[in-house]
Amino acid sequence: KVHKLAINGNYKSYMDDMNNDLLMHLAWLDGEDNHNYEPNENWAREFWELGTVGPTSLDGNPVYSDLDIAQAALAFTGNVIDYYTINGHGICLQSFVEGLHAQGPKTIFNGTPYQSVVYNAKDMLEATFRHPRVAEHLAEDIWKEFINGTPSAPAIKQLAQVIRDNNFDIKPVMRQVMLSQAVYNSRGALIKYPSEMLAGFLRQTGIPLDYYYVDQSMGDLGQRVLQPATVFGWNERALSGEAWVLPWWNELLMITTQSTEEFTEYGYDLHGHFLANLSTQGTAAQEAIKRIASTLGITLNAAQVAMLEEYMDNYWRECHSWSPQSKCGQGQAGYLERDAFDANPAADYEMKLRGAISILAMLPQYRMK
Repeated sequence: KVHKLAINGNYKSYMDDMNNDLLMHLAWLDGEDNHNYEPNENWAREFWELGTVGPTSLDGNPVYSDLDIAQAALAFTGNVIDYYTINGHGICLQSFVEGLHAQGPKTIFNGTPYQSVVYNAKDMLEATFRHPRVAEHLAEDIWKEFINGTPSAPAIKQLAQVIRDNNFDIKPVMRQVMLSQAVYNSRGALIKYPSEMLAGFLRQTGIPLDYYYVDQSMGDLGQRVLQPATVFGWNERALSGEAWVLPWWNELLMITTQSTEEFTEYGYDLHGHFLANLSTQGTAAQEAIKRIASTLGITLNAAQVAMLEEYMDNYWRECHSWSPQSKCGQGQAGYLERDAFDANPAADYEMKLRGAISILAMLPQYRMK
C-alpha cells in the first residue's frame, strides 16, 4: 500500500492512513484485537508516542497519562481483519464493525489546555493534530536526522512553526531545512546508521553481495531490515563507541575479501573499478588511494595519504631459512620489504587494493554523514 505521504507529502494524511493500515495498525500493533469488550492499548500508545505528540514536551513533562491512553484506545476500537481465499490465494482486508466499537464520548489530554472529547479514530486524528507537540515532535525527528542530535528548544519551536504554516506538508519544510545554514554547518556531525553504511558502501564500490549476505551483515550490525532493536532506533552513543567498530571491520573484510571467482560470477571487475586508467601524476599507490577515496566520497589529508602509500608500497615477508640474515634475525617472524605497488592487471595488486578499500571505509570521516 502506498501511503498518502509518498504521494502528496502531507504528514497528517500519512497518520490518517496509518489509522486504517492493515499491517501496521491492525496486525503488527494489535488493532484487530482492540474491541469494546476487551480494549488493547498498543496502537493508541504508539500513535502518540512515536507517530505524533511524543511522550514528553520540550521541557520534559508528560504529554499524556495512562488514563488518556485508555480513552484513546476506546476511540480506536472496532477494526477487524477479514480473511478471504480467491482462486487459491489468501487475501486480507480491513473492515470496521460498529458492534465492536466503544460507543460514547472519550476524553483525551485530560486536564490540559488541549483537552478534547473524541468518539472515533477521525476525532483522535483531528484532536491530536491540534496539539502543538505534533509539529514539535516531527521537527525534532527531522532535526536529529538531518542536522544534529542535540537540537535546542528555540530551534525546534521555529521549525515546528514552519511545519504548521505549511499544514504538515513535508515537502516545503524539507526544502527549507535542506537549504538552511544549519544543514551546511552540520556536515560531519551525524553518524551513519549501519544500514546507511552497508548500503552506501555497496552502492559506491559496486561490490556485489547477494540477499543472503546482505541480510546476514545487517544482522551482524544489529539493524536487520524491518526488525529494529527498539522502536526508538539506534543510540548514536552506541554507534560511535568501540563496540561497533569491530563488527563493521568484520563486515568490510567479508565483503572485500570475496574470492575473485565470486566477483567474476557476478560480473564484477575489481581492477576496472579502482585501477583502470589511473592518472600518471603520482605513483600508482597515490593514484589508487585517490581513486578509492573519491569512490567513497571522503577527503584525505596529506598525512593520511602518506600513511596509506606506505601501506601500499610495503609487503610483509615471512622469515624462512633462505631469508636474508640482515632482515631475519634470531626468532624474527618476518620483515617489511619495500616493493612499489603495481596497478597493472597482471600484477599482484588484489591484496593491497582490497585492504586499502577496507582501511578507508573504517576512517571516522567515512562513518559520518
